[in-house]
Amino acid sequence: MEVDGESFEVFGKLKVTGRVSIMEHTINGQRQAVKVALYNNAVHVFAQAGGVEIGLPTPEYLEDSSSGSMGDRAPMQGDITHVYVQPGAAVEKGDPLLAMESMKMEYIIKAPRKGIIKDILVAKGDNIQKNAALVAYQKDEK
Repeated sequence: MEVDGESFEVFGKLKVTGRVSIMEHTINGQRQAVKVALYNNAVHVFAQAGGVEIGLPTPEYLEDSSSGSMGDRAPMQGDITHVYVQPGAAVEKGDPLLAMESMKMEYIIKAPRKGIIKDILVAKGDNIQKNAALVAYQKDEK
């Protein structure tokens, strides 16, 4: 692997252990293990030296407003605890749309893009499954 003109010899393996996985790796002969977790559309890496969050891109099928496709999908099974937006609301990328609770933790579902909310597909108190559609965006006027 080469980074900024410097070469590194990298080997590694991922041990999936549930919500948090362990990535064991060797870089230029030095062994290390870090914890890796997928949470709130980001990969979180935790090492002795500190942690880092790496945002994941929003899939195109969630961004395509020209088809009138659905907005966000539930990242996991859980209960809707709060709805922050209403149909007709204008949202910016990153605005909170909903809150859900799963495994006794609250997760804020954020808008993946700028747009107008056409419909809220869930209500406070609903128990939803992973990947359930949560909101729909209006078609863009061209």
